[in-house]
Amino acid sequence: MDNKTILLFENILPVLCKDILNSVHDGVYIVDKKMRIIFWNEEAEKITGFLGEEVLGNTCSNNILKHVDSSGLNLCLSACPLMQTLKTNQKLVSEVFLHHKNGHRVPIQIETSPLIINNKLYGAIEFFRKIGDDIGCKERLEILNKQSLVDHLTGISNRRHIDITIERKILEFNRYGWDFSIALFDIDNFKTFNDNYGHTVGDDILKIISKTITGSLRSFDFLGRWGGEEFLAILPEIDSDEQLKKYAIEFLELLQSQKLGI
Repeated sequence: MDNKTILLFENILPVLCKDILNSVHDGVYIVDKKMRIIFWNEEAEKITGFLGEEVLGNTCSNNILKHVDSSGLNLCLSACPLMQTLKTNQKLVSEVFLHHKNGHRVPIQIETSPLIINNKLYGAIEFFRKIGDDIGCKERLEILNKQSLVDHLTGISNRRHIDITIERKILEFNRYGWDFSIALFDIDNFKTFNDNYGHTVGDDILKIISKTITGSLRSFDFLGRWGGEEFLAILPEIDSDEQLKKYAIEFLELLQSQKLGI
């Protein structure tokens, strides 16, 4: 490919790619060698809440998505997959959490690839998709709603469903010896926060925390709203204080990496 062809390709690339990349079911964005975002597809808008006009021209160093791992480590500042791809010219696949525009964390799988034309690096592309966002989950949620087992504010299980699930887990333990642990936690000084900022903001906090924790759990774990600002997680196969502490610390670090604009 000669220089004239490369220049032509660079000029028509956005036109050629737009319809194709907007038709895929993954979020897609492209950066140049300086990590400036030059393309942001429609699915990326849906998954992140950020419109293309809000991110185009910005760099990843602006921490728009604020990718973190399960321990809450900020990857944008230390181990950015796109930056690693630009440095190594290698494809990378990983599972991380991105920061939604509304404040909560979203678990995603990402795939990054270098954009190389005629042996020259022009940038990198990232494909990302939500983890665990399948039809089966939506069907189960609809069933729970019909049975009045869902907390209507947060969308997770309510106290009634928690009680039912704990009873079932105890029966399973007595019959089959299947271990499980329970983690009960609440938000410090939540009443004071509500008094200062109002119940609407307080409700947003509860929704964000619910979404973040739900996204960090394993597929067979359980989360419910115990009441007010209290949440309860049921964790099968966790049978030691050390394991439970590890999960509790991961929850805390992930929640501390969130940010809500007020």
